[in-house]
Amino acid sequence: LQQELTALREENLKLRQLLDIKQIKGFHWHAARVQGRSPDKMSQRLILTVDGAKTDDVIISSEGLVRLVDQSKGNSAVIRTILDASMAVPVTMKTTPIAALARGQGNRIQVDFIHIHQAPPVGTTLYTSGAGGLFTAGLPVAEITHVEPVAGEVFALIHAVPVAHWQCDNWLAMASQGSASGE
Repeated sequence: LQQELTALREENLKLRQLLDIKQIKGFHWHAARVQGRSPDKMSQRLILTVDGAKTDDVIISSEGLVRLVDQSKGNSAVIRTILDASMAVPVTMKTTPIAALARGQGNRIQVDFIHIHQAPPVGTTLYTSGAGGLFTAGLPVAEITHVEPVAGEVFALIHAVPVAHWQCDNWLAMASQGSASGE
């Protein structure tokens, strides 16, 4: 009973943190329950139960960006996570104008297009830049774990890990473009 109580308290805390992200304007927010996880390490997909999901709706955990709705039917949706190798997310760092792309590699994220002389230190958090129109600016995406200069190359070799922990979350948030009041 104590373990169940502890688990419920942790889930309650995460749900409260999810409610805090409703302050981001221009989106209609829905709760989404995780029903399954893909065993395929390169796609890292999730199956959610959520009403009203549309392709390219944004999925967020209490820690940050999970990624996008890939397919939906009825009240189920398949999600491509940030580790999925099929897409890139435009990212930046809060204190710099640097723009880069975060690409999933199955078990980590590769960050492309950061000049070796502008490479941030390990531990730096990357955020959505707002470029491309799918993700609002300022959502936490990844934390840098490895920075390495490559001989003869202009850009650094940079690896990161997602800040969102959807691998163990039971609830996520889905953000649809537009708000409930029609903004």
